[in-house]
Amino acid sequence: MKEKGASLQEAFIHASERNHSHMFRRALAHLTQVYEQGNRIKGERLRSLAREELARQRAKSKEFSGKLVTYSLMFIALSAIIPALFQAFIVVGSTFMELTLSPLQVLLIPALVFPLIDLAVLQLIRSKTPEFLKG
Repeated sequence: MKEKGASLQEAFIHASERNHSHMFRRALAHLTQVYEQGNRIKGERLRSLAREELARQRAKSKEFSGKLVTYSLMFIALSAIIPALFQAFIVVGSTFMELTLSPLQVLLIPALVFPLIDLAVLQLIRSKTPEFLKG
C-alpha cells in the first residue's frame, strides 16, 4: 500500500516555509515537539505560547496608543487648524499684500489639497496600526 502526502513534521516544515510569521513558526515548532515527545500537561506549551503572544500584543497596543495621540494631533492640525489659517491668510493677506493666487486656486486648495493631505495622514495611521488592532 502506497502512502500519499508528507509526514506531519514535513507538512509543518513546508507550512512554515510558506508563511513568514515568526509566531506561526513558533507554534508549529511547539506542535512538532509535542507530537514527537508528548506532553505531560495537556496543552500547556500552547497555552504558554498563547500567553506570550497576548503579552506581546498588549505591549504593541500600548506602544501604538502612545503614537496614536501624536498622529491624532497631527490629523487635527492638518484637517482643521492649517486650512483655517490658510483661509484667514487669504482673506486678511489679500488686503495688505499682493497675492498671486487666482480665485480658482483659492477654491481648489481647501477643496482638494487639504483633503488629500488628510487622506495621506489617515493612510499613514492605518499603515502604522498593528494588524491585530485593525479588526
